[in-house]
Amino acid sequence: MKFNGTLIIVSHDVDFLKPIVSKVIEVRNHNLKIFYGGIDYYISKKEEIDFSENDEISNVDESNKITRKDQKRFEAEKRQKFHKATKDLKSQIKIYETEIEKFENLKTNLELDMMKEEVYSNPVLAKQNKINYDKVKNDLENLYMNWTQSSEELERILKVMNEE
Repeated sequence: MKFNGTLIIVSHDVDFLKPIVSKVIEVRNHNLKIFYGGIDYYISKKEEIDFSENDEISNVDESNKITRKDQKRFEAEKRQKFHKATKDLKSQIKIYETEIEKFENLKTNLELDMMKEEVYSNPVLAKQNKINYDKVKNDLENLYMNWTQSSEELERILKVMNEE
């Protein structure tokens, strides 16, 4: 008690601290709080703070009940909005994928036909096969382009919905 310097004392013994302490520094959750006064002052202030925080927590709990209900409603609305925004696109993408598969098979068959002697040795058949092949190839490119645009649009919607 006669020491004029500063001591840092860590103790849970309040009776030991009462005659020594003139300032309390509380370290909690990586934060410091300074209480100027003895250990009794610290204890009384701490009780006030704890009481105030408990009151705030109970008020927050009451408002959270409403917020949770609103949150569930909001999430349901978000799911519904998401479903509505993506339903048609997902359906269109599936149609494109089915068509792409069909045209890929058709293209492969036309390529195989071009290798047959009866087709490439007959100018009329070869020309008709080439016309059909070019049309299928062009249709396939358009399907890929439409599929890509729809897929990118779906990804954009998914990204926006996830950010909300």
